[in-house]
Parts: sequence; C-alpha cells; structure tokens
Amino acid sequence: MFKVILVDADGVVIKRRKYFSEIYAEQAGLDAKADFLPFFQGEFRNTVVGMADLKEIIGPWLEKWKWDEGIEAFLQLWFETESNVQNDVLDYLAQLRKSGIKCYLASQQEHYRGEYILNQLGLKAKFDGTFMTNDLGVRKDDSHFFELILVQLKIPASEILFVDDEQENLDAAKAAGISTYFYRDLGEFRKFMSVA
Repeated sequence: MFKVILVDADGVVIKRRKYFSEIYAEQAGLDAKADFLPFFQGEFRNTVVGMADLKEIIGPWLEKWKWDEGIEAFLQLWFETESNVQNDVLDYLAQLRKSGIKCYLASQQEHYRGEYILNQLGLKAKFDGTFMTNDLGVRKDDSHFFELILVQLKIPASEILFVDDEQENLDAAKAAGISTYFYRDLGEFRKFMSVA
C-alpha cells in the first residue's frame, strides 16, 4: 500500500478536451500551430520553471493573436477555458485521504495559472500539499523534480505513487525510484488501487 500519491492536475484532476490555444485559434481564425507553438515552445517554457513572468512576456503576442482587451482578460479567458475540474476524481482522492493516504498535487504550471487552479478552482483545499514546477524550478519531465519532492516528503520513493497521463513525466518519476500509474480514467485507476 502506498503512503503518498502524487497526482497530476491537467489530464487527471482537470479534464482537457483541447488546449486553450486550439479553441481560441478556431474562434479567432488563427492557426494553432503556426501562431501559438512558437510561444508555448519558446518563451513560455521559462515561466513553468519560474524563470520568467507570464504577464511580462505575453503582451507582444496578443496583437498577433488578434486580442485587444488586455493581458488580464486574456489570462482569465485562458484559465477559465481550462478549468473542467473532475469532481469524481476529487471525491475518490478524498476517500483515499480518509483511509490514511496522503495526496499531493504535482503539476507543471506557471505562477498565475498555478495560483488560479489552487485558489479559484479550490484545489488547494483538496490536497495535503502541492508541488509546482514553477516553485521547484524544474520541469516535470526531469527526474530532479521528483528528487526534490522526495527531499521534502522525507519518505522512501517505494512508498510513493505518481499518477499522470503523460509518459515522459512518468519516466522521470521512475528514474527517481517512484512507482507510476498511467492515467486513462477513474474506473481503471480505482481498480488498480484496489489491488495495489
């Protein structure tokens, strides 16, 4: 039995049918890849490890994205679009917590969305703690992210399970000695936990 479960946000706790950039691109008549990937695969990468401030770097891109209502309104639309919290998942995690298993959110986020999902969406109250890439200064596909978590939790890696829907993140956790589970849906996860 695991003593700690680390749970991914986007893809597990928050369901994403499409990225905000894809949805917005369709509405604004833009090309999601050509117009948005240079930002998300470029400057944005620094925000998720706390090396850049999203509000300071996104301004010049808004004109290209045909947005003229300001940074705050754009971020609000973005965060609200990607806020489909899965209450059935949270309910199950609450059951696990009642049984004595500690549950932590382990998520790759830049500062502002991290604050939004914890406080506006209320996820902070649903977990025993949080580990965000922007706080730890390293991406989730890097085993050092999980090594830093192990230092803070002070329990053996063998007693921890990491749940995510992206293989590169699971591989990084495995490299740190942590057990992993590739998340597809809650039903399968419940079955897995019943025999774990």
